[in-house]
Amino acid sequence: MTAPPPLHAPGPGGAWTGALLRHMDDDGYALLYGRAEDWPAAGPRAAARAFLTHAAAIVLRVAPDVPELAREPGGKPYLRGCPGLEVSLSHSGAFLALGLSRLGRIGVDAESEGRPLYGRPVAREVFTAPERAALRRLPEAGRNAAAVRLWTLKEAYGKAWGLGLRLPARSFGFAVPATAGAAVPLHRPDGTPAADRGWRFVTHRTPCGWSVGAALAAPPPARPPPPEPVPPDAVRPRPPGSARPDTVLRSPPPFRTPSR
Repeated sequence: MTAPPPLHAPGPGGAWTGALLRHMDDDGYALLYGRAEDWPAAGPRAAARAFLTHAAAIVLRVAPDVPELAREPGGKPYLRGCPGLEVSLSHSGAFLALGLSRLGRIGVDAESEGRPLYGRPVAREVFTAPERAALRRLPEAGRNAAAVRLWTLKEAYGKAWGLGLRLPARSFGFAVPATAGAAVPLHRPDGTPAADRGWRFVTHRTPCGWSVGAALAAPPPARPPPPEPVPPDAVRPRPPGSARPDTVLRSPPPFRTPSR
């Protein structure tokens, strides 16, 4: 399944603002990326906050200075007074990435595909044995980029839970994403498929060579309402010689999907 790619936001205003609203309306979430120098602020961390509050203001249709960014005890950012809009933020040097979701929790992480990762000691600490074996089976030229994509998914899942790197990275795994842009299945540490329980994991490559991974939680599907009770006058007396009552039931109400 192809996921909508991250939107490039080169500063306040521009065509990306309309695309952001379309992504939120069509998909319930959106991923964005930009550069710290495009967002006037004192340093990358402040630029990332300005980027996030500006994007949230567009989605909420309020002034940019209205959204107030705060953090959960574990460090996950959230918007005060906006429980219906989940957010996540990543900045690596001057590169910024963020996610917004109306569906549920979201985690986003970004890394340069040029970061040396494959074969380094940290890979053994982060990747499960089946993940390391899957990376070895890839063509040599693509192993490091695939390792970076896998890394971003691991961090994104931890961020979505508000745990970051405190979530043991080898307590879960993924099918190693050889390419970007598609949904990635969740695995158990032994490499067997795991129930995703409504979570969705996607990885993307930006034109500037950065990998953006996202973990998205969707709300559980609503249960269909129970059938309406049968009123007493809907049951007719049994005709002579019939094997069972001739019961006329009302049609059950149609299944109602939850509104966003």
